[in-house]
This record gives sequence, structure tokens and C-alpha cells, in this order.
Amino acid sequence: MQLIVSSTILAVIGFLTTNVNCNIFARFGDQLQKMKLEAANQYWPPVVLPNDLELHGVLYTYNNKTKVLAPYRDTTIGVYIDSKGNREKIITQANFSDIGFAEVIDYKNANEHKQYKQTPKISKCEVNTLASDYNITQRVLNVHDNKGKTTKYLGVYGVAWDQNKQYHQFRINLDGEQHQLFFNTDTFLLTWYNKKGTNLYLNIPGGAFFRVYTDADFDGLNCNPTQVSIPRENYIQ
Repeated sequence: MQLIVSSTILAVIGFLTTNVNCNIFARFGDQLQKMKLEAANQYWPPVVLPNDLELHGVLYTYNNKTKVLAPYRDTTIGVYIDSKGNREKIITQANFSDIGFAEVIDYKNANEHKQYKQTPKISKCEVNTLASDYNITQRVLNVHDNKGKTTKYLGVYGVAWDQNKQYHQFRINLDGEQHQLFFNTDTFLLTWYNKKGTNLYLNIPGGAFFRVYTDADFDGLNCNPTQVSIPRENYIQ
């Protein structure tokens, strides 16, 4: 069953032994794991991830030693994806080290192949050109294709910061980077997001919900580039 459109670890068993058959047994384990992964990906639970969506989350950082999540720079993120209109905007509010609490608006219009990133507090605008083949509509379709190579269903597994909770977990590969999505097993709503390789986790209490967009939702997001400079490390990726 595919992800609901209308409206991203299998456990690895380590065989630590000096037995002469260890390598053979390990290879068997790897093959078994691969078979489980392939089988799991044939069945997708009815998780809720609309093509045209809106979601709101709070960003946390995970401490590998204490196994605890802590708020990251008081950061909140709103994501607005208009797949039908081939555009999206991400609004981030956070405490930055040099300018204090501020809002950053990241708008991508794939029809015009342009990205506009604004920081209204300091009148900053950064304009970038998107790749000619960058298409938000197609990227979303790829994410929802359970027979494609973009998204893999991993199964139901726990998380390090909460031993009593398990989630439907998906892994998405986009632009050479991996993203992990965690869906509630009772409501099937998107609850957590993580960009693999980072210790930042976005908690999404209300899940991702369907929304119809109009041009008015993206009015005023185009801007002219300015010379104001913000250190790259202060941007939340």
C-alpha cells in the first residue's frame, strides 16, 4: 500500500566471534537482512504524507551520551509544499548567534528555477538559480513511489531517546543525501524527521496535513539580492 496521497532500521545482528565460520555466517546474515528489507518495501503502511502539504515542527538536538533530546536554538520550522504548483516555502524561526531571534523564509519556485532566501529582520535576500531539471512535482511523485529508488520502507523500530515508542520508518534519498521519516504506528501521522548524518530531529506534533494552495500563499516571496552577509553556520539547513 502506498503513502496516502490525497489527503523515511532493520535491526542488525552482530556476530562477534573468532570462529572460522564467522565470515560465512556474517555473509548469510547480510543476505537475510537484504531479503527482509526488500520484502518490507513491498508493503507500505497507510502513512499520511499528502502531495500538497503543510507541517509545523520544533527542532531538537540529540545527545549521543545522555540519550536525551534538547531544544535547538528555540527553532521552529513551517513547511509548505505545493506539489501541484511546483513550488515550496520553508519558514524557520530561531535564535541566531549574531542577530538574535529572526525569521528566515526559503522559497523555491521550480517553474522559474529560482530560490529566494530572505531574512526580513536585516533586510537580507539571497537569490540562487535552481538546476534546470529541478522539479518539485516530480520529486514528490518519486518520494511516493514504492517501486522506485527514492524511498524505502524500513519497518517498525524504536528510537534511542524513547525506549517505549516505535515508529514506521522510511528512508528517502534525495540529491545524494538521506532523510529519515518516523510515522506514529497508531495514527500513521508523520511525527519525526531527521537528515541522516546530523543529530538534529524535527518533532512534528500535528503531522503533515493536506492543503490547497493559491498564488496568494506565495505572494511577496520574490526579492532582489542584497549584500548583507550572515555567516553560513548560522543558517539552519
